[in-house]
Amino acid sequence: MVGSGVLSAMNDLRISINYQQKFVGVKRRSDIYWKTIGTVKSNLTATTAKTVSMKLERQRRQQNVEGDFYVDQKCINCDVCRWMAPQVFTLVDRKSVVYKQPSCEEESLHALLSCPTGSIHTEKPARDILEAQETFLLSIDEQRIPGVYHCGYHSEASYGDTSYFITHPDGNILVDSPRYTERLAHKIEFLGGVHYMFLTHKDDVADHKKWSKKLGCHRVLHSQDGCVSLFYKPLKVMFTGDHFGKEQSELSIWVQYNHDSVPRQLESVRKLLDFEFEWILPVSLSTSGIGISTHNCIFV
Repeated sequence: MVGSGVLSAMNDLRISINYQQKFVGVKRRSDIYWKTIGTVKSNLTATTAKTVSMKLERQRRQQNVEGDFYVDQKCINCDVCRWMAPQVFTLVDRKSVVYKQPSCEEESLHALLSCPTGSIHTEKPARDILEAQETFLLSIDEQRIPGVYHCGYHSEASYGDTSYFITHPDGNILVDSPRYTERLAHKIEFLGGVHYMFLTHKDDVADHKKWSKKLGCHRVLHSQDGCVSLFYKPLKVMFTGDHFGKEQSELSIWVQYNHDSVPRQLESVRKLLDFEFEWILPVSLSTSGIGISTHNCIFV
């Protein structure tokens, strides 16, 4: 009888222990459940806020004129559309807008495709968008500097800076990095690919890794911080990077972005005068358009 009582007590104890373990387990799972619910709600809230923010960014700016083409709120004021199609785009309240609907859509479509943030849209699907894509690379001046092209497809990672493509019998050269797209990559491959990718500044590298992997090109980048320029001797073209370029009606070194020494930058720019160049192709351009002929420039 004693043995039976002990056995019965042990069974009761086991049952109690098992029940307690199950209860504790359920309680823990409940904690995990509520914690998971809280995390899901938090993630949903963050996702919803992000979705709302993205929708607001893509809204048409009120400053655009009525019509098909427009610029959205995500514009970063990189100036690309304003020099690619100055008769259509202008600056209002520190962002671009359409101030006049295009009579010929080609340049506007080039700007649409080149916009680094994809901020240019059409109310109706653009009929000629595929044809516009096929026109890249864009010849800068086929008569005076043949074989030198504007890549288009500017990258937000480089704040919309301009990249160039040079054809050369000993191997083509890509100056700085455009936004990577398969369509542009195929066009470059069709023209013989790229032997060298010349990077003028660490701020302008953008998608250089993707381009290097796709094209198998050698990347040329200085070891120290600063900006380097490329002098293309056959056509007397100076690719100045963001060292200097043209702003409005005069040459500029963009003093507002110099965080080191303006006198040092000026001394560096003066060194370029040792080269007989006739064209300046910087990464940042103004509404005067792409390419600066030095025939009308006075250097002091």
